[in-house]
Parts: sequence; structure tokens; C-alpha cells
Amino acid sequence: ECLVGSEMCIRDRDTILRVNAPAILFPYVRAQLSLLTAQPEMSPIVLPVVNFQKIYEHSKENAAEN
Repeated sequence: ECLVGSEMCIRDRDTILRVNAPAILFPYVRAQLSLLTAQPEMSPIVLPVVNFQKIYEHSKENAAEN
């Protein structure tokens, strides 16, 4: 159970905002950008797949080192 303002809620919120939300939204943004730029006489922009969990873990490791 999560108490409002507790340390656990803050960690969960941080993970949701930095990992889960971008991981859910990015594939849709990526697909729409590819569709919009795939018009005739234009080379499509295809964004690479991103692992937000690894980015988050790497940023936490860097923060712990500093």
C-alpha cells in the first residue's frame, strides 16, 4: 500500500514518469512520424527503438557515482 507523500510513492511515480509513460507513448509517436514523413518526394524519418528502462538504470548509476 502506498501512503501519499511516502518515499515508496515518490519512487514509483519517478519510475512511471521516466520509464513507463515514455515506453507506452514512444511507439505511437514513432509510427506517426514515419507515416507523416513517408509522403512522395520525401524520405521517411524512422526513429530507432528505445529501451527506456536501460536509459533510466544508466542515469541512476551515473547519479550514484557523482
